[in-house]
Amino acid sequence: MLKKLYLIFSLLVPTQTSAMDFSVEETDMGPFGNAYTISASGMIEAGDVSHLAKLISSLSFRERKDIHLSFDSPGGNLYEGLRIGRLLRSIGKTGHVVTANVGAINDPGICASACVLAYAGAHYRYLHEGSKIGVHRFSSADPTAMTVEQALELAQTISADIYDFLEVMGVDIELFRLMSDTPSSDIKFLPLSVLEE
Repeated sequence: MLKKLYLIFSLLVPTQTSAMDFSVEETDMGPFGNAYTISASGMIEAGDVSHLAKLISSLSFRERKDIHLSFDSPGGNLYEGLRIGRLLRSIGKTGHVVTANVGAINDPGICASACVLAYAGAHYRYLHEGSKIGVHRFSSADPTAMTVEQALELAQTISADIYDFLEVMGVDIELFRLMSDTPSSDIKFLPLSVLEE
C-alpha cells in the first residue's frame, strides 16, 4: 500500500504532470577546456535522476570539468528531488565542479518544493536576480491510502531523510523548520537574508 503512495513536494497536488525538461549548452573556455550548462525546468518526476545521470555521463570534457545546473521548477516528487541532489553531490566527488543556480541572467526562475532539495546538492549555489526559492511541508497525493499509524511512520521516516540530507549537504537545518512551518497547500518564498545564512 505504501508503494502506491506517490509522494510529492509541490505547491499543490498536480492533476497532470510531465517530467523535467533538460537542455544542454556547451561553453568553450579556450585553453581551459569547456563547461556545460544544463537547464532543468518543469515538474520533478520519478525517472528524472536517471535521465540527468545519462545526460551528464554523455558529456565530453576537456581539461576543466565544470557543470552548471540552472533550475526553474515548482517542485514535484520529493524523493526524486533528493536523488537529484545526491547525484549532483556525488558528481562533485569525481573531480567535477558542480554549481546550481535558479533562473538565468535576465530570466528569473523559481525553485520550490522538491527542487530546493535538488538545488541543495550542488557544492556552489547561486540565485539570479529576481529568482525565488520556496519551501513548504511535503504531502501525499492520496492521504487516504494508509492508516494514521502508517502515515505517522512514513512522515517520521521522510522527515529524518530530509533532515539528514540537508545536514550532509551543509545546509542550515533552519531550512527544515521553515519547510515544516509552511502548510503543503502554501509556499514560503525565502528572503535573500535567510538564504545567505
